[in-house]
Amino acid sequence: MRSALLSFFILPFFFSCTSVQEKIAIEDEIEIRIHREASRCLSQDYRKLPCDDLAATLDYSPVPNSEFKKNIVDTFTKEAKSYYVPHPFGVSKARKELFKAIRKIRKKIANDKLGDCHSACLIQCFTANVISYDDKMAEDVTTEVFHPADLGPYDTLAYGKGVCRNYAHLYKEIGRLLGTFDKVTDVRTWSSATKNNLLGGDGNFHRVIGYKENGILYLIEPQRDPIETKSCERYKHNP
Repeated sequence: MRSALLSFFILPFFFSCTSVQEKIAIEDEIEIRIHREASRCLSQDYRKLPCDDLAATLDYSPVPNSEFKKNIVDTFTKEAKSYYVPHPFGVSKARKELFKAIRKIRKKIANDKLGDCHSACLIQCFTANVISYDDKMAEDVTTEVFHPADLGPYDTLAYGKGVCRNYAHLYKEIGRLLGTFDKVTDVRTWSSATKNNLLGGDGNFHRVIGYKENGILYLIEPQRDPIETKSCERYKHNP
């Protein structure tokens, strides 16, 4: 009888403590990761990096805004949902920490008087490093287990991994939040550029970021770290 009573009172407390510890661990990982990568990218002087305009003939198609309003997570298989969908408190933490990073990014753009190219480069540094490429997700995409586009930018940020669409969607959200750099748009691209490894992808389908400057469309690879390449590479679209 006594052991039954102890189980009745102690077990719920034990599981409650476990869930609290899990919540703290997840939130700490998200905060540390976002702060670390934001600090690294904010410490760079992008004005010293060349804006290399690489010519490429690109077959591209803008992504309709309706795609970003989808929420098809509920249609995931049970296995995919358990693997990919982060805890709600993780998503909330990711949103909060990203807002902090955005304020610092906006301040650096203003203080350093960065133009579109170098502003794009700063965001590119952050997106390339704050999440990592997920090979399992890429495999699941090819087998149509699920579509990573169904994960929103904050889901992706909380999860900490993604494929090309997740990098691009995260970049797009950062551009939207900055406001001063709101010309950014997602683009799909099937191109000789992907086949020649100018952009990532396998030459069939790839998602990158496009923005216009002086009426010219430029594409950038949100997975590529400009600090490593020592260049703000962008691909000039030649219609």
